[in-house]
Amino acid sequence: SVADVLRCAVDHVGRHFGASSAGYGELDADATTLRVTSQWHADGSTIEPAAPIDLDHFGLADTARSGAPIVVGDTRRHERANAWVDAGIGAIVAMPQVTEGRCVGLLWMSSAGPRAWNSEEIALLRDSATRVWTEVSRASAENALRESEQRFRAMADSSPLLVWVIDTEGRAIFVNRAYCEFFGIPPEAMPRGDWTPLLHPDDASGYVEEVKSALAEQRSFSAMARVRRSDGEWRWIQSFGAPRFA
Repeated sequence: SVADVLRCAVDHVGRHFGASSAGYGELDADATTLRVTSQWHADGSTIEPAAPIDLDHFGLADTARSGAPIVVGDTRRHERANAWVDAGIGAIVAMPQVTEGRCVGLLWMSSAGPRAWNSEEIALLRDSATRVWTEVSRASAENALRESEQRFRAMADSSPLLVWVIDTEGRAIFVNRAYCEFFGIPPEAMPRGDWTPLLHPDDASGYVEEVKSALAEQRSFSAMARVRRSDGEWRWIQSFGAPRFA
């Protein structure tokens, strides 16, 4: 998950660089407010995500908005020194996540006292940030796909129509509740590999050929066939299918 990726990332950054703390946060549309989503502390303390942070309070809004790295070696010399001292931060370096020309997140590490961040540390944090953005994007896409699949399954199971999904080889990989009830077969017992036994022998070849042709050509299809209902009666059904591209 995204949370797991960020938790591992800030833990690695903090430990590798010997920082006092490390974290990741997301910025609002104006890049003035930071919402902390993951934190790590060298002393092992667990702190609940802080309230949204006003970057103007720390004099960072303009830098964050520009998408430039934030490097402060001694916050006591910063124009907003009091804010930094009150937060217990003596030095900080942060790398922005820039998407479509806008800074949307920050990965940072900080020290309780002044620290002269060298060019190698800054470069390594930049590389770490790039890897984090990649992993976060991948995890976000997987989460979105998982949620989409869950919504589809919930919608399909609430439909009175028979809904089924087959893979590119024609194997059934999902059937809804109405489908199982119609054929009188529990979901776990559905013939996932070969569903042709459900078809009337006189209709099977034509129906299967139309499905295979539609799969090969990645097009929609419509076909009729008789199928055996749970009570043993043969019933005509009209099937409609459309390709889904991943």
